[in-house]
Amino acid sequence: MSIDIHDGRTNDLYNTITKCEDINDMRIFLDQYNEYFINWKAFINYLLDSGGYTYTKFARLCGISRNTVISWCEKGKIPRSREKFIRIGFAVNMSLNDMNSFLQRYGKYPRLSAKNIEDAVTIFSLCNHLDYDQCMELKEHFSSILCDVIKNRKSAINKEFIYFSTGQLELELISIKTLLSFEQFVEKNAKTFANSYVKLLDFIDSYIKLNTVDPHKTSGTLNAFLENHIDNHAVVAGFNTMISKLRCYGTVPSRVSLIALGIHFGMSGDDISTMLSLAGMEPLCAKDKLESIVIFAVEYITIRNPGIEFSNALLLKQYTQNPEMKAKCEILLNQFEMTDYQFEHDTDLFEYITDTLFNIDSDITDELLYLLGKSQ
Repeated sequence: MSIDIHDGRTNDLYNTITKCEDINDMRIFLDQYNEYFINWKAFINYLLDSGGYTYTKFARLCGISRNTVISWCEKGKIPRSREKFIRIGFAVNMSLNDMNSFLQRYGKYPRLSAKNIEDAVTIFSLCNHLDYDQCMELKEHFSSILCDVIKNRKSAINKEFIYFSTGQLELELISIKTLLSFEQFVEKNAKTFANSYVKLLDFIDSYIKLNTVDPHKTSGTLNAFLENHIDNHAVVAGFNTMISKLRCYGTVPSRVSLIALGIHFGMSGDDISTMLSLAGMEPLCAKDKLESIVIFAVEYITIRNPGIEFSNALLLKQYTQNPEMKAKCEILLNQFEMTDYQFEHDTDLFEYITDTLFNIDSDITDELLYLLGKSQ
């Protein structure tokens, strides 16, 4: 079954957003292009209709209740876990590429990663046309190895900075046709699994240092930074737990949490998108209503205060251990040197974004505002 995940127009929408001159223009944009935004209810109904599935049959294929399917199709409720999206993908026989697009676009979750042992099992299963139950049996078969990976991750993380090409690893994985070959693949890449998402951690850790550096004392901590910026202790604790789980278990934070963290850190739109990409997610998406608001606000401030990008690149180059990121910062810094920028504006990025979210009257902004410590 061929699945139409992407239907174009994203670049056109992004270009239109960046031309908005104020919040009123943004409101007009949201109304005018409402039909082009991501619509889960329409897509899940498309899956059922194109596959000829009844609610009952689809529920059985996904291993869930019929009422859950009805809530998706008639009320537009979105599945609350990445695993639910994976089950749907197996149910409609998605290809690996379609599954990745589905996870990123509609679930807002990371794509399947060949560097993650559980995802590697899922990739092997999809490429060899196994069903969901068979995939779960394989994960159980490798459960002891998974425990070893977590143990090794705790001892290895931050001690060395190892790069593995995800693309090459995935190419090798999708070519595997037998369980024996897959077992050999897992054994050979145990160290890779233990160091999954090391680039994402390096990027976040660099921004922690960037935001907590003090010339008069040693660098501060994420907790100290957050407590200085957020009054809600539950939100602070949530961010600390999120980073701890990423560090110890390779658990990728939710998309909206990463976006909120990027805003707290004063990231440019490009850097937020870089962080999302390192997490295996799509960059900021103009077809998502909430993210289109964030794109507008960040672009508005960055254009008027290019010093934000300059200072971030200058410090990020100093703190990152990622040679690719250092090179990217160097290119950006050279562009600034060759251009006569006038740093005349001094508008606070965080305050402008939160003010914009407040002034766009929509329920979609509630979760992000809460994570920014600015609940309505």
